[in-house]
Amino acid sequence: MFTVAGQKVGQSTAATSGAFNGPLDVSGLPVGSYQVEARCGVVLYADLDVVLANEVYNDASTVLIIVFFVLIGSGLFWRRLQRRN
Repeated sequence: MFTVAGQKVGQSTAATSGAFNGPLDVSGLPVGSYQVEARCGVVLYADLDVVLANEVYNDASTVLIIVFFVLIGSGLFWRRLQRRN
């Protein structure tokens, strides 16, 4: 059984070699540093950092920026053509 701050966050069964792994459900934990406790006869500890990942910008804003510069560039090109005539 895996616990964080006394709250059960997962469980696993050890292999015959004694190795184990398992998923942790930390969706209810706020951002911060924690210590995971694994109890399987002996008590083992591991550090865990819960972080919040955000997308910096999406595809729509990138397309908008590209369209803006294409329009500016074509406008400047059109003005040069008009000056020559």
